[in-house]
Amino acid sequence: MKFSKQELFGNIPEKVRVMEKETGAEESVFIEALEKKRGGKITYREIALFYADFKRNCKESVFLYRIGDRIYLEDFEREFRFLGFKVKPPKGYKYVKFEAYFCVGDVSGAEVVLRRSVEQFVKGKANEVKCASGASAFFGQTMLKLNFKDGSFIFLEVVDKKRFMQHLGL
Repeated sequence: MKFSKQELFGNIPEKVRVMEKETGAEESVFIEALEKKRGGKITYREIALFYADFKRNCKESVFLYRIGDRIYLEDFEREFRFLGFKVKPPKGYKYVKFEAYFCVGDVSGAEVVLRRSVEQFVKGKANEVKCASGASAFFGQTMLKLNFKDGSFIFLEVVDKKRFMQHLGL
């Protein structure tokens, strides 16, 4: 038995439809502002669920986008929530904006590594990060380690690793 959308979901309130339109408009304004700021068109974008670098800095939910031969990374101030309710930030908390970029041509290679190992590295509990292989790659949470020609590296947890690697030309 097939049902129409109307039968399944009923009437969608006008307020919800307006919110969807506004959100789409806000997104396009945001993208246009980034393109104007960086001087080019965004050809790829994604949210990196986790970012860390060789200096042991880390961020969660970093917006990643490509303009020309550069990949830009930036984060946004997030609301503190507990059980879905907005709460005040901890005393002494000060948000510091994170922005970075790298040229695609500067990437010398990439490896799949274990997120658990990256977290240990960031906390200073390990000096090396383990590559994911075999069962650990299948059962463990993995990230990409991007190695640069100057010897530095960063870690990114992206949803579509294959597509991201294609944009890096790897």
